[in-house]
Amino acid sequence: ATIGRYDIYAELGSGGMASVFLALDLALDRKVAIKVLAPNLASAPDNVTRFRREAKVAAALDHPNIIGILAVGEDPSLAFFVMKYVEGSTLDSVIAAEGAQSIPFARSVLATTARALHYAHQRGVIHRDVKPANLMLDLEGRLIITDFGIAKMEDAQGLTITGSVIGTPHYMCPEQFNGLPITG
Repeated sequence: ATIGRYDIYAELGSGGMASVFLALDLALDRKVAIKVLAPNLASAPDNVTRFRREAKVAAALDHPNIIGILAVGEDPSLAFFVMKYVEGSTLDSVIAAEGAQSIPFARSVLATTARALHYAHQRGVIHRDVKPANLMLDLEGRLIITDFGIAKMEDAQGLTITGSVIGTPHYMCPEQFNGLPITG
């Protein structure tokens, strides 16, 4: 399939709101990842707004350990955005395949994640879904934080109801789990 200037090759993964595909940017001859909002959710304007906000939030963060956003789709019938393609594995798949990791590895992951999140927090962005499935390790071992789908800009009006809980329960901070305001 082709979307604009992108040839779609394969599905890399999917979640509750979207699927991510490996594609080739025909204009620049490079691999990219394209995140596409699930068709059953695209009919609700709030979902499309939240999805586009994810792209804008992540695109505003220029950090080597945060996924790079390259473009937002212009196709009116399909909500998508284009990200840098990270060849590698998610941290949860590394742990599933290899089991417990060494203490130096865990320290490195925690320190790198903390530096990248600190950078985001300084710019008013709270990720709200930090978990091993959203941490990628590229082929050189660099860590990249992905999936800003439920990120919150401190000064932006939310699309969730005050007091509602959004995120992955096993990885939420207590404030988030209890529907209270959260900060960096």
